[in-house]
Amino acid sequence: MTIWNKIRTGQWISRTYLLMLVFNLLYNSLIYYSGQWMGTHTKARNIEISLDNQIPVIPWFVGIYFSFFLFCAVNFLMMGYYGKKKACLFLCAELLAKTVCGIFYLCFPTTNLRPEIVGTDFWSRMLVELYQMDAAVNLFPSIHCMDSWFCVVVLRNIRKVPGWYMTITWIWAAAICASTLFTKQHGILDVAAGIALAELSYICVIRWKKTERFRLWMEKKRI
Repeated sequence: MTIWNKIRTGQWISRTYLLMLVFNLLYNSLIYYSGQWMGTHTKARNIEISLDNQIPVIPWFVGIYFSFFLFCAVNFLMMGYYGKKKACLFLCAELLAKTVCGIFYLCFPTTNLRPEIVGTDFWSRMLVELYQMDAAVNLFPSIHCMDSWFCVVVLRNIRKVPGWYMTITWIWAAAICASTLFTKQHGILDVAAGIALAELSYICVIRWKKTERFRLWMEKKRI
């Protein structure tokens, strides 16, 4: 049976879960662009600490920064394949965390001081492109770090996930968090807040009994 047939019949990853991921992507875009608009039309605060100034710019980390999209795409699918009940909790926690991010982006916009990139090598040019594409807003908490850490939080609670894959997930997530610092896309407080928000959101949905209704509904849809 082909992968498409397995998806179509819900034997691999259910269509309901995939549709919820699409909804999550749209919601993420709403949060991101609303925060971009607020951050560029109001006075944003710089909450960098002194330790941020000691972190050097390492242009090649932009490659790891962009790997975030592949990392999340693969792991979000892994959640739906290995731990279907945990995937339901992840969707609830993700929406909760994104809502918290949106509140901060709209009510407490932050920014940072980006360095001038003078190098002409490939990675330096890529970093300049990143700065041009992504304004220095939507920083606290860091969605890059939050979603990367969500992969760690959820997968470490799924027994079926192979140990070697979990090790790769830990290392890759940590590298992505580090990349936000070495590219000066985020500061230390942004990274810490993103990781903490992933942990706390997941704990909240586990303890919130109403998420059980959502899980049961997803099970009826053959998640």
